[in-house]
This record gives sequence, structure tokens and C-alpha cells, in this order.
Amino acid sequence: MTVRIMYLIALERVFDNAIFDNQVKKLLLKIKGDHGRDLELTLLVLLPWIELTRRGIYSNFWRYKNELKSLQRELSDKSIRLILVRTPFPSAFFQMKLLGLVWFSLMAMPIVWYWIFVKEVQVIHCRYYYATLAALLARRLFQRQIKVIFDVRTLLPELGVEDGAWT
Repeated sequence: MTVRIMYLIALERVFDNAIFDNQVKKLLLKIKGDHGRDLELTLLVLLPWIELTRRGIYSNFWRYKNELKSLQRELSDKSIRLILVRTPFPSAFFQMKLLGLVWFSLMAMPIVWYWIFVKEVQVIHCRYYYATLAALLARRLFQRQIKVIFDVRTLLPELGVEDGAWT
């Protein structure tokens, strides 16, 4: 029996990113290498279509087209599917805390539902809170028996408490 796992990343760069390269990509390659044919592994990346920065406004999909294609080819060569989704969620909303989290979850929900119901994903491994909330909401709303793994991989919760952003 083939296990279908989706690794869900929201609003994080997957190119020119040492954390992605050293944590996520290495993990995915190791898992696929260890389990081969018994595992369908998909990396689903929900990227902001538009980046709003101090240096200007740009599209990730236009500006980093070559980097994204290169990563897609690299993972495909190892039988890992990379799906890049343009989210109508400007990167500046990322700092809007609760409002940003709710907005993103509503935007991401149809995409996550599709993978749960059409692609029959059994496990969703999430990086960061935004991805995890979307996966948990999809699971709860449709009562589907899937496992959701939250993998923070950082000291972010501790830093948020220490900085006074969270209690």
C-alpha cells in the first residue's frame, strides 16, 4: 500500500533559503530515499503571488521563475512532486497576526481540501502555524481521517513569548 504524504509550506521561500535546503529538502530526500515506492511524497508550497518589501513590489513567480523550475526538476528527479501555488496573500499580511492568519486560512482551504479529497493524502506535514491551521481546519470541517504533523523546527514559540508578542 502506498502512503501519500504532503509536506505543506506556507509563505516561506523555497529558493535561496538555507533553512529550507538544510532542513526541509534534506528531510524529504532522506524520507523518499528510505521508503522509495511505498511513498508518494508531494511538497506543496503556498507562496505569496506578490511580495511587498522595502525595496519594492514584485511577483515571486516572475522574479524567481528559474530558481523555482530548477528546484522542481531537482525534486522530480528524486520522485518528489513539487507543487507551487500562487496565493492572493501579499507577504505584508504575514505581519498582521490574527487577521493575516484568518485571511490566509480562508485562501488556502480549497487547495488543502483538494489534496485531502481528490489526491487522498493521508498525512500532512506542516511547517509553521499558517500551514498547520489550514490543514487542521480542513481535517475538522470534513471529518477526514488524516494525520496532521506540526513541525515548527525553530524556537519561534519561545521567541514570541520572550518578545511579548504571545502569552
